[in-house]
Amino acid sequence: MFKQKYVIIICCVFCFSAYAQDISPSVFAKLNGFRNKSFKENGFYDIQLGFGLFSDFWIAPKLAFKHNNGALNDASVFTETTEEQLRTNYTGNLVSVGTKIRLTKPEDVWLFFWPEYSFGNFKYSSSYFKTENNPTRLQLQESVNYKNQQDYFDFALGLEGYLDFDQRFLISAYLVYTTLDLRQDFDQLSFTQTGQRPIPEKNSSLGIGVSLEYHFSKK
Repeated sequence: MFKQKYVIIICCVFCFSAYAQDISPSVFAKLNGFRNKSFKENGFYDIQLGFGLFSDFWIAPKLAFKHNNGALNDASVFTETTEEQLRTNYTGNLVSVGTKIRLTKPEDVWLFFWPEYSFGNFKYSSSYFKTENNPTRLQLQESVNYKNQQDYFDFALGLEGYLDFDQRFLISAYLVYTTLDLRQDFDQLSFTQTGQRPIPEKNSSLGIGVSLEYHFSKK
């Protein structure tokens, strides 16, 4: 069922291209950063590389490959003689399908909305450390991994404009809200040598992003 989503969504994007008024192939790169108190250094991020086959005055469908990365804050437990610590992170490799929708006429700068659906594989890793003979040094006791598939939506709202007179380079800055929620997958990370496990909060968060796009055809 999950693989069928890949095929259906991608086919819809390419079929819709037959109705485009302005064939304008492009490539783009995006970087999104999010804040959440459960994640190490209060953040996680994703990067994207993608392309668009066409666009008209108001709408421009996009297809991209996305990489996600984040690390939970270290979980530590202290007693009189020992310290225990969990270090946990995740990575994700996904396909994203979205549509950039212009909300105002493109003048020097214009407003846009960019909903996006992402689906793919996530890998979770957690390591259990404990002090033993040396009370000042944490030593690795056990590592566990878990893999699962996820799908979720991002919603971006921001401003965009051209960087050059030929109108080939587009730059944008925006606010982005992600519905990504990895709590159930983190719950699968359990150890045999300790009852500790990662306890993250829901990581649906508001973040900021930037994108740079290059059109092969002049506007």
